[in-house]
Amino acid sequence: MNSELNNHKKVISIVITMTFLVLLVSGISLFFAPSCKVAKEIGWRFFFFDKESWESVHLVFALLFVVLLIMHVILNGKTLIRYFKGGISAMAGISRTAIICAFATVILFLLAAFNIPPAGWLHKAHEFIKFSWGPPCDQADSGTSRMEREKTER
Repeated sequence: MNSELNNHKKVISIVITMTFLVLLVSGISLFFAPSCKVAKEIGWRFFFFDKESWESVHLVFALLFVVLLIMHVILNGKTLIRYFKGGISAMAGISRTAIICAFATVILFLLAAFNIPPAGWLHKAHEFIKFSWGPPCDQADSGTSRMEREKTER
């Protein structure tokens, strides 16, 4: 029973790692992808797949990643509880580490959610790259280029 449980833990850990790698590649491709129908109009591809395919891959693997993480937490629940349970004096290194990691995660989440640098820079870079391919969907049909819109706004 114990070796079977360890085997499940190994398999889940390996699949989580592979899923993360797919999410990494699909995330990079979507980061650099043009917006909406511009991708279709110019026939944009990354590693032979179009934007819609990458979006599908990213969504499916994100869901798989969440399911696997839930399974990982269930299988390693006792260990995870020990990481967070007890005061700092009970498990000095681990509890302090858990607190620091949780704090860093919250800070990064807030920076990203409120578009504050340096996380905001990443969002701005993504928007710049995405719209450098052409106008966004709502403006693609109007026939005006981004440069023309910027001239009229001045």
